Amino acid sequence: MSDTSSLTQSNDIAVLAIDTAFDECSVALTSATVRDICFSKRPRKHADDVLPLVQTLLQQHQLSLASINTIAMIHGPGSFTGLRIGASVTQGLAFGTDCPVVCVSSLAILAYDSLLKSAHQNKEQRIFIAVCLHARESEFYFAIYSFDHAFTPIAEKHDQILGAESLKSVFNHFMLMMVEQSMPSVWIGAGSGWAHPLLIDFQTSFDEVQISPDCNALLLADLAVKSFQNGLAISPEAATPIYLNDDMQYRTV
Repeated sequence: MSDTSSLTQSNDIAVLAIDTAFDECSVALTSATVRDICFSKRPRKHADDVLPLVQTLLQQHQLSLASINTIAMIHGPGSFTGLRIGASVTQGLAFGTDCPVVCVSSLAILAYDSLLKSAHQNKEQRIFIAVCLHARESEFYFAIYSFDHAFTPIAEKHDQILGAESLKSVFNHFMLMMVEQSMPSVWIGAGSGWAHPLLIDFQTSFDEVQISPDCNALLLADLAVKSFQNGLAISPEAATPIYLNDDMQYRTV
């Protein structure tokens, strides 16, 4: 299933992107001549489905792993098991071909998709996208991203896990700083967390709210190209999931 909806143009970097972070599993292949994605919509079957999707895409386009410049994966936040599956498959494929890996945040992908779909993307104001997903009980995954002119994500507030009141405080403090700098801004709320009963009233803080932005391997590939071009590829052994724990610090396993 080919897709050309993204603003990212074709490039000479061949990317194999693997997304197993949430309920849907997807694999994408992008290069100067290919832009394609395959999905599996079987929750909890990622371990069974991801390698056949990889094989299908490569065979359809008559490519081998040796022709791939980088393999991209989501390092979190996401399903504990899904992230481990994605990392294991990515490492296995990358070790076999000595291929570098690019890791991308799922929250950055959600912000990127929200930007692509936003009615404000062509305006002169700087766009800030506050991404929020429900993590557990009264805690939420949260980050604030902006984007440069090349649509490269900039983490204004890095991925973290916060209670509802702490999240509101962090967001309000950051917004106040932007107001004090007299920066013309558009604020977009992205993610299902903003529909949670603890946060739904906070939607009035935004110029636009997107409750269900997409996170898939094609969007992952777009951001992976930017990271690869910026020298952010890593060795396969360093490609591990990142989990956010209760003291809001990154933890790798």
